[in-house]
Amino acid sequence: MKIIRTSLNDLKNKKIRDNLSFLVKDVQKFFHKINFNEKFFIAGGSVFSTLMNNDFFYDIDVYVYSEDDYKILEEKILIYEKENNSNSTIFNSSVYQTKNAITVTDVLTNKTLQITKYFGNQEDVLEKFDLTSSMVGISSNFELFHVKDYKNIRANLKSVQTETLSRYFKYVNSKGSYDKNQKRLLELLDWILENLFQEVKSCYSDDPSEAIDLLFRSYDKLYNHYEYIHNKIVSIYHEDERIKIFNELHITTGFYIQDACDELNLVAIINIQNKGYLSKINLSLLKEAGIYDRIIEKYPEYFI
Repeated sequence: MKIIRTSLNDLKNKKIRDNLSFLVKDVQKFFHKINFNEKFFIAGGSVFSTLMNNDFFYDIDVYVYSEDDYKILEEKILIYEKENNSNSTIFNSSVYQTKNAITVTDVLTNKTLQITKYFGNQEDVLEKFDLTSSMVGISSNFELFHVKDYKNIRANLKSVQTETLSRYFKYVNSKGSYDKNQKRLLELLDWILENLFQEVKSCYSDDPSEAIDLLFRSYDKLYNHYEYIHNKIVSIYHEDERIKIFNELHITTGFYIQDACDELNLVAIINIQNKGYLSKINLSLLKEAGIYDRIIEKYPEYFI
């Protein structure tokens, strides 16, 4: 992975330059309070949003360069939190620890630092990110670094996680990433659809999930691609797998897709009848089209 490096002072836009500097100084201020003096860097959404001249981010992801540094930092944070509880006038902090990170929130400013347990050099950390637009960072000595063409979003298919698809939409719709003609979205969709039952890393659990979970989490945002998704599933999976897939996606819209496969219409009918997702009028449309009777004849075991 080739990393491009730039001194913060070389940026022409003063507002962006100042806001990136503020990110680093916010972290330095906290580290100074807990007496942590090692080097660090910030990477991900907060840096990207700042570079795009918007403030759409919820936390600042902070990284250190070694496991020893992380252990020292972890210990200092937990000791400081124990000595200065959330009502402290010195820090006013809330600390939450998981297996993969320590999150520190200033309850007065609502600024959140997430110290992530992915330590190493900058290249190693960026390679683990799932989207190119998040492969940007700034070091504690105010050096900006990023991959080439980071503004044009693309999924890192080696690091797809359960939130990758929803994060794609967040970056494109709110943070300012570009994807001309949604070419990179379709590239990501193809990978997901070809690997629906492959395990992927879960963002919020130690247990892995299946790639189909990515579709489920963002299905409402993919309405312009329903037919594409349907046709891809039909071309790859056999009938029993299709039923499982459409059922896990809670799809009830088979009749909205021209020439929808019987398995999609089956799941739609079952959900309409048993779960009340759609009205009786929609079920009538399926009956009028002759789809309802054909599905019952083909899959009678589902209507016993």
